Amino acid sequence: MLEAIKLVEGQNPKKIYVIAAIAAQPGVDRILKHNPEIKIVAAAIDPTLNQFGYIVPGLGDAGDRSYGKKHTDSPS
Repeated sequence: MLEAIKLVEGQNPKKIYVIAAIAAQPGVDRILKHNPEIKIVAAAIDPTLNQFGYIVPGLGDAGDRSYGKKHTDSPS
């Protein structure tokens, strides 16, 4: 998300909004540290990420399970 924000910032917008169904507090903090003027709207903000980078409690690996991908080791 932060890389997308940087691309948008390159176009000199008046305001930037991030709209999300779910977010993690570390991600929100990272975005606001980068640019405190960004407005973030999320249906839920969960407190943390697990060792695989999934939002906790969040949606976990629902997407990966839907498409058959299984994680067997930690992320790089």
